[in-house]
Amino acid sequence: MTSASDAWQGILAPGEKILWQGRPEPGFAFVYRSAFEVIFALAFTGFSVFWMLMASLAGGFFWMFGLIFFAVGMYMLVGQHFWRRYVRERTYYTATTHAAYIATDLPLRGRTLKRYAVENMAELELRPGDPGDVIFFKDVNFGNRGSRYITDVGFERIADPASAYAILRDAKTMHRAGGDL
Repeated sequence: MTSASDAWQGILAPGEKILWQGRPEPGFAFVYRSAFEVIFALAFTGFSVFWMLMASLAGGFFWMFGLIFFAVGMYMLVGQHFWRRYVRERTYYTATTHAAYIATDLPLRGRTLKRYAVENMAELELRPGDPGDVIFFKDVNFGNRGSRYITDVGFERIADPASAYAILRDAKTMHRAGGDL
């Protein structure tokens, strides 16, 4: 039988110790990045329905072209939440004395392990709740025509966010002081 520390052999740095492990709470979370996202998705979906209705009055199958846009609009409104739930069901979190790790195991993408060093955590943010979040990194993404948007990275939808926050805060403080937990 393999212990949890054996599974981390070769991944953790010398002297790095696991302080906390957890997983996101299951279930749906209908969370949008902004009100604009919801308004745009509603308008996009609504226009595709209007277009399909008007095209169907002309007869034939041309109206079916609108199904592509309807599907995209429905994904923006509802489908993305099913996808996020699916990803959360296959996500694992670990906090160590040196870093926070987010592991996922998804079909077609395979297993991934992302490491966020405590020295690179500019700020920690606790979003209390049941479940709540601990945000420790801001990922800047670039869209079309140079637009950019920021995605929060952290332990999302965890049962006891205050304890995970305290562990990461203490690890960050100890790292700055040059000590070890």
